[in-house]
Amino acid sequence: MAKKKGLRLAIVSTQQNSITIPLLEKYKMNNLFFNISGAAGDKAEALKEIFLSAKIPPQEAVYVGDQKGDVLSAKKAGCISVFYSGGIHGRERL
Repeated sequence: MAKKKGLRLAIVSTQQNSITIPLLEKYKMNNLFFNISGAAGDKAEALKEIFLSAKIPPQEAVYVGDQKGDVLSAKKAGCISVFYSGGIHGRERL
């Protein structure tokens, strides 16, 4: 639905692409993302690289994460952060 509305989706993760991409293929989701940045050591820098290469103003981007570090990375990259509390870290931890 997001893609149909013209939104461009990307993945920035510390997980290796060798794990992520087969999962996306299994669930027929691999064509939803224009960029998959796995094994990201510094998520903020990975986000900035995506914004720069795709000519996306950071303030117009949203990063959804399930860890405190994701929220901090989004802030450092200058984009909006959305915290998903059903993941690894719950609302209490944030």
